[in-house]
Amino acid sequence: MHRVIPGANEGWTAAGVDEFLRSYVTPAGRAAFYAAARQIYLEAPDGKDGFWTRLRGLQPEALFVWGRRDTLVPIGFARHVAEALPQARQLELDCGHVPQMERPRQTHEALAAFLSQ
Repeated sequence: MHRVIPGANEGWTAAGVDEFLRSYVTPAGRAAFYAAARQIYLEAPDGKDGFWTRLRGLQPEALFVWGRRDTLVPIGFARHVAEALPQARQLELDCGHVPQMERPRQTHEALAAFLSQ
């Protein structure tokens, strides 16, 4: 795994790889990983029970934190979320997919401010 993930031996990426491997090496961890991946892959985007349809019905206030350099869920998805949930707050940070590890101070401050309102 360390050979296929850029930067897998340094910083927060190394921590993420180690944590993934810690759970993936167990049968239950692999089952959970593949169940989650299957759900993401098979979930319909639109329609009566589609992801975007359900997202529009989200009742509690929401904060979406986006990484400008996220290659897994690109920042372009922010536009779709804004269309589906115009009342939701969105925060863009200069990071990749794991803002809580890459920009912990900014992420914590944003979450604390959001939850205190």
